[in-house]
Amino acid sequence: MKNCIMFLLMMTTLIYCSSSKKVSVLNVATPLAETEKVEVIGVGEKLDSNYKLLGNIKIGDGGFTTKCSYAQVIKDAQEQARIMGGNVIQIIKHQEPNALTSCHRLTCDVYLKK
Repeated sequence: MKNCIMFLLMMTTLIYCSSSKKVSVLNVATPLAETEKVEVIGVGEKLDSNYKLLGNIKIGDGGFTTKCSYAQVIKDAQEQARIMGGNVIQIIKHQEPNALTSCHRLTCDVYLKK
């Protein structure tokens, strides 16, 4: 019984310690392998016509999130982009930690570079 309670507590902690992700898919593409590189383009940088918009990702604070450093949320966005088939993410909005949250929050567009 004690092991069961510990397992449930551990699983609950893992679930609530991860960041929240909201994904909107506009165009479908074949998912990329985990080893594929996903380029990160900063806020306001211009893209040429060689990019096809696949969708949008929002990564935020899931409540009791602990893994939400800037490097971690970029990694999460790149991982989600690979799943969507994208090899480029463009950061649309970056919110730094503040008094209400210790997490970085991102809104990114996902592209497939032709």
